[in-house]
Amino acid sequence: MIHRTRLDIVKARGIEGPPDLVVEVISPSSRKRDKVVKSRIYAKYQVPEYWIIDPKGRTLEQYRLQGELYELVHLFEDDDQVTSDKLPCVSFALSDIFNDLKLFSFKE
Repeated sequence: MIHRTRLDIVKARGIEGPPDLVVEVISPSSRKRDKVVKSRIYAKYQVPEYWIIDPKGRTLEQYRLQGELYELVHLFEDDDQVTSDKLPCVSFALSDIFNDLKLFSFKE
């Protein structure tokens, strides 16, 4: 996600700069890559906020960049209201997302 105040980084050939938020939806086969490998890459490029959504566990982990590493700042579950003080335009009930995904099956 790129906040509307930073749309100047969107160029004809692609995004030229770090997004404000990256969201990964994990599966059993991508868990290690999403939680370890990709988080290092996003930290290297200074993406300020990184979320990991686990459809099977029905959770959202919210990480913020602290120096060169991400720190878990919130674990959302059930009916928690997902918000970000870095991205005030973001607000939704986590359960709404998962209720909309009932058509999909997340198996190991």
